[in-house]
Amino acid sequence: MYDSQKLIERIKSVAKEKGIRVKNVLSACDLNPNTLNQISDKKGLSSFSLAKIADYLECSVDYLLGRTEVPNILISVNSNQQNNVNGNNNISIGSPYECEQDELTMELLKSFKALTPIQKAKIIIMVDEIKNG
Repeated sequence: MYDSQKLIERIKSVAKEKGIRVKNVLSACDLNPNTLNQISDKKGLSSFSLAKIADYLECSVDYLLGRTEVPNILISVNSNQQNNVNGNNNISIGSPYECEQDELTMELLKSFKALTPIQKAKIIIMVDEIKNG
């Protein structure tokens, strides 16, 4: 069973980390300013509302729900952006990569978050090439 308090804490924590006020997150997602106060273990939050919040905060729904400790980011590289990577018009990267939460991993995630979507896609492709030898 999911814990509504953990969900609320994660939303607040990610928003704070990104320097965004929770009320601004809710407003940008077309949600009532009291949405978080109304969440309970019985009532929950609609999947669409949760997805909107996760997209806005650039993290995964799984992270907000407490199903993973890695706040995965969905990267989307569109064809109208410069420097198509390996000739692909659209690249979506969103599968969860589980990793240990040590200091080095956290530093890597922090650096990765600061990159542009195209830079992130290039790194993912390079890592895949390294893994596949």
